[in-house]
Amino acid sequence: MARRCRSGPVRHRARPPRLPDHRPRETGFAVTTRSAAVGDWQAYLTNRSRRQRDGRFLIHGHELLTAAIAHGWPIERLVYRLGGLSSWARETLDSSGLPSVGLVPEVMADLAEPGYGVPDLVAVAHTRQYTLAGFVPDAAEPPVLVVVERPTGAAQLGAILRSAQAFGAAAVVVSGSGADLYDPQCVRASAGALFALPVFRVSGAGAVTAYRAERAAAGQAMALVGVAAAHPDPHANGAGPREIAAYDFNAATVLVVGDELGETWHRICDDVVHLPVVAGLPTPCALSVALYEIARRRQG
Repeated sequence: MARRCRSGPVRHRARPPRLPDHRPRETGFAVTTRSAAVGDWQAYLTNRSRRQRDGRFLIHGHELLTAAIAHGWPIERLVYRLGGLSSWARETLDSSGLPSVGLVPEVMADLAEPGYGVPDLVAVAHTRQYTLAGFVPDAAEPPVLVVVERPTGAAQLGAILRSAQAFGAAAVVVSGSGADLYDPQCVRASAGALFALPVFRVSGAGAVTAYRAERAAAGQAMALVGVAAAHPDPHANGAGPREIAAYDFNAATVLVVGDELGETWHRICDDVVHLPVVAGLPTPCALSVALYEIARRRQG
């Protein structure tokens, strides 16, 4: 059963200037100067405010473009390098049916990610805004929703998305401020998971508890479980978090991770579990371990 979610309208503020559409040809129309449109696209590489204002971002690379197209992500146009395209780039241009425009290599270089060469093909894509309220996870098995609290880095957030998809999570919820989903580092680190998973952004824990209550009213109770990535202090008073292997994950679960879960999460979670480690783990690693444990328990 396909997952259902409500997506907000794609925003079309400050639309970049239109360029002629055409199929790739060695001869024909070419952009040879740094036009206003190219300047806008270049800004999407580094400027979060511009991405948010225009509702657009860039997608680089074969794997990511293939995933975006396969999952029906809204792409405005493909931008390709004139002269000597790779076979995958030419095939993508010919088969996608998307509007396209060619840039000479000197101008195409402006759209390169830091540390990478001049790209063959780049997509100018629309951002999406999903609404958590009303989202119905796949009912084939008890779903797992991943909540990440204030992710600190774009690559970290992308790795979290990748782990969530790899272990079959129903969705990812980004709580509070933090890294931008559409930062090029997040897009690349997600390895296509950004396009495959519903990813929601909420202001904080209150939206998560409200969603949990909504699902309970619909007959789908969900356990709210925090994950502590560091081993608990052996000198601390009280029972503290229990080891993850001792927890029963057979019910629908909202799994909360973060570099450091705040007091609010510790208060509202049904349980907080810890991993059997002797030192702290980065959040993407901790999430992968927790999701593996859930998969192992359910398959066993």
